[in-house]
Amino acid sequence: MLVSRSAVTGVTEKIRVRLFPLNVMRCPPASSATSFASSAAVNLRAFLRATPFQLRVWRALLRVPPGALVSYGDLAASLGHPRAARAVGAAVAGNTLAFLIPCHRVIRETGVTAGYRWGRERKRVMLGWEQARTA
Repeated sequence: MLVSRSAVTGVTEKIRVRLFPLNVMRCPPASSATSFASSAAVNLRAFLRATPFQLRVWRALLRVPPGALVSYGDLAASLGHPRAARAVGAAVAGNTLAFLIPCHRVIRETGVTAGYRWGRERKRVMLGWEQARTA
């Protein structure tokens, strides 16, 4: 793990991101039905510039399974900061790797799917796609 600290720019760190199988991401024809759950995943390395807290939140997002949802408050509690839902929301909003770090799996406690950087409709479609693949 490469880490360099800077008071002005935050932390740059290499993390591993586990992706969906490439054949699923390329949308194969229906005749070559590939099981989402049984396909081999692809590993990708990404260099991210973030605060240590943002990195913790993004790592926690990587542990949310495809098709599952988590609230900002539950994500904050899983990090040991149950009162930091707004800080978690800010860290989630700072994610620029969209689908790779699955910030679309975070919703409000009320179940509302608002506040997604790339649009509410795209978030709903991605969640539906994941849930259909894991069902």
